[in-house]
Parts: sequence; C-alpha cells; structure tokens
Amino acid sequence: MKPATPQTEQTPSTQLRKAVFGGSLHKQTFARWLLMGLAWGYMASQIGFAQTNVTVFGNNAYGQKIVPAALTNAVAISGGGEHIMALKPNGTVLVWGSNSSGETNVPPGLTNVVAIAAGSSHCLALKKDGTVAAWGTSVITNVPANLTNVVAIAGGGGHGDFSLVLKADGVVVAWGNNNFGQTNVPIGLTNVVAISAGDTHSLVLRQDGTVVAWGTGPTNIPAGLSNVVAISTGESHNLVLKGDGTVFAWGSNYYGQTNVPANLTNVVAVASGRWHCLALKADGTVSAWGQYYDGTYYQTMTVPPGLTNVTAIEAGEWTSM
Repeated sequence: MKPATPQTEQTPSTQLRKAVFGGSLHKQTFARWLLMGLAWGYMASQIGFAQTNVTVFGNNAYGQKIVPAALTNAVAISGGGEHIMALKPNGTVLVWGSNSSGETNVPPGLTNVVAIAAGSSHCLALKKDGTVAAWGTSVITNVPANLTNVVAIAGGGGHGDFSLVLKADGVVVAWGNNNFGQTNVPIGLTNVVAISAGDTHSLVLRQDGTVVAWGTGPTNIPAGLSNVVAISTGESHNLVLKGDGTVFAWGSNYYGQTNVPANLTNVVAVASGRWHCLALKADGTVSAWGQYYDGTYYQTMTVPPGLTNVTAIEAGEWTSM
C-alpha cells in the first residue's frame, strides 16, 4: 500500500525517484514506503499514511468483498489468495475471507505491526522491532531463526508457496518451497530497495532503478529497462512503475494482463493480481486491465463506477482493493 503523496509534490513518482536515487531519502525508508507487490500482487503494505476506508471488488467466493463493519480506520491492506489483511492504527491486524490454511487465525497478542503481506495461503506481519510473524500454511510460516532488521516483507504463493523479506542492509532472504527456484536468491545481490513475490518467481528493485528476477516464469528482464520506482508481480507477469509515471508490463498476456492501457500516465502506484493489474493515478482514479475468475466465468476486472479519491491500491488473487 502506498503512503499518501505529500501535497507539495507535482509529479509524485518522479519526485520519489529523485529523493531515493538522489540520496535524500534513506534506502530503508524507501523500502518501507515503496514496497509493492507480492505473489499475484500480494502487497506488503506499510504504515505511515492516512487512515482510510476499504473498497473491495472482484471475486467474493469467500466473502472477500464483505469488509468487516468494524474496519473503518485501516492504514494498510494486503490481498492474498482468497483472504485479505488489514493493518489498524494501533498496530494490530485483521484478516477475513478464506481460512482453509489458517489464514484468518491471527496470532493472539500480535501487536506493534508496521507492515503486512498476504501470500496465497499464508500471512506475514512485520513488527516495529524488525522481526517477522507468520501464520497459515506451515511450510511458509517457519520464519528463519534470528531473522532481524527486516524492513519489508512479501508473500508468494499458489504453485510455489514461499516468503521474501528485505533487510535494512539491502539484502534479501527467502524461505518456503523452492520447487521452481523461487527462493534461490542470487549470490551477491545487494542494494535492493523493494521486493515482490510471484507465483513461482521473485522480482526485486535495486537502488539504481534496475530490476532482478529469479525462479520460473517472467524472469527475463526486458533489455534497457531502467528508471523503475515500484514493482509488482502476478502469477506469470510483472508490472513496474517508472519514474516518469508510466507503466510497463511483461510476461504472459493470456488474460490481457500486460496490455497496459494506451496513454496511461501520471501513475503513482501499481498492483498485480493473478491475471489482472491496477494503476493508481495522481488524481485519485484507478485503471484496471486483465481478468479474474468469479467462480463460474472469467470476467474483465473493472473499476466500480464513481470510485475516486483513492489513496492506495492492492490486488489479491481474484480481487482488487
């Protein structure tokens, strides 16, 4: 989830990139602000922006669209396979939707949370002290011993359940299934400022605006891709936001997920679902493309009429927020 844009910024994505890569914004702060993406768009959402209401559209097979009535002050959201996480101002977490793997069983006493990430069938929470809590599918929730100084989290899933975290020193740690090489972090990879976990692949953003990918899927980076300020992964596609406010996507296009709308500009945030994409514009409107499965048919992901004044976006497997 993206923090509210300061009112003094005229072109948010460009100014953010200048702040980060020009050295005026510390890398750790950037990682906390910019991280977007996880498996099928499962975003690791960060605290530090205005409290807001949540709107959900898309698949409702497990009640994902039924936002709990008590949730009126969310500061972050994250969409998983068929569940949704929300972070409250007091540092506690609320989860609703499918509980097939214990996704909604938030650990008792979990507090001081500053970021959340929903994988396909698990949940991650980053605490203020830089440690990580996890619950849901067991193979992914065995957090490595002595893991500290974490600044960003990402939950992968579907065919390759795994977790990614970014440490304050720019190093990436991964655990869980490795059946597609998705946890084989490249040796010597440093200076990472954002992470995203796809279905069977991982994507990271480096401080110089370039991206690195590994695993199985869209891991071949397009030649010349640079000036990237945000990343998000789908099941078999990647989505990036560039410093000039434009969007680029590559990988599978079977469901139209890489068909970025013509003339899409002034974008300040991106999010990927399993087969769909979202883009938030500086004017508070949202663009969507690609498809989702409603339980019976494949449907085009469309934004509800009249949805404006949006401050953050997120995408689960079949839902958008």
